[in-house]
Amino acid sequence: MTLSSITITSETQALFDDIKNPQGDMLRRVVTDMIPTIHDRIHVQGKAADGSQIGTYSDAYMAVRTGKTQKGAQSKSANRYNRSADTKVILSLTRQLENDYSVQPGAVGWGVGFNNSLNFDKATWNNTRYGKVIFDLTSDELDRVVTLTEEHITTLFQ
Repeated sequence: MTLSSITITSETQALFDDIKNPQGDMLRRVVTDMIPTIHDRIHVQGKAADGSQIGTYSDAYMAVRTGKTQKGAQSKSANRYNRSADTKVILSLTRQLENDYSVQPGAVGWGVGFNNSLNFDKATWNNTRYGKVIFDLTSDELDRVVTLTEEHITTLFQ
């Protein structure tokens, strides 16, 4: 029987240390890579973390959102928000919330958060308003985190 051996250099040890460190650079990159996926689910598809639709906008809100009155006439706002007539809730009118996503350090590692505390408050309020957890990861997104982590580890050792 032949045994293989590997030599661990200080550079290799540093890579292992980064992988094990929840505040390490590799995990920060994984979280950064997840932001477009989370954005698409919430602000394009209009889905909560459980995969269901967040909700449906009211007719009154749609008049503000699209610039059209309930009778189809153009309102004074004339679609200043440049939004479609789709009534699914996507939590995007001014785009402040979705444009504020950023990688944030936490007690146990990196996560997606907001630079502006008011946007965190909006996110929390919308979870309550729609009675759904919106801003957590879906099971598919958690699987994607695992895949991205594996890809990053593979890249580190190439």
